[in-house]
Amino acid sequence: MRTIDRILEKQCWMDVFESNHFTGRMRRIYGPVQFKSISAGSVIVGPEARVEVYGRSNGQPFKMRLEPKRLVVDLAAVLKGAKIGSAMVSCDLSAVRPKNMPGTKPQKRMANAQA
Repeated sequence: MRTIDRILEKQCWMDVFESNHFTGRMRRIYGPVQFKSISAGSVIVGPEARVEVYGRSNGQPFKMRLEPKRLVVDLAAVLKGAKIGSAMVSCDLSAVRPKNMPGTKPQKRMANAQA
């Protein structure tokens, strides 16, 4: 296993609890990964992970983003009755990659990329 993969495994994860208030069975899910369906009562987002939850609310699609180190005690209350469809755990490689590693220089952004 590469060093960067070991670092990500320790920091890029999401803990999913089957009930709210961090009770019930818990699973740690290491990213990056995407799920077609997921059910959770509460979640903890790892220090280098970002989670996007997709679903439907009143027939309309929605997306909710959970930032690193976020704790959600009652996911159902946050979603306000919306149904979760899928979720994606992504990892922020720039936070764990050594500065002298090739390909880590910040890229310049163009403010207006009009031709």
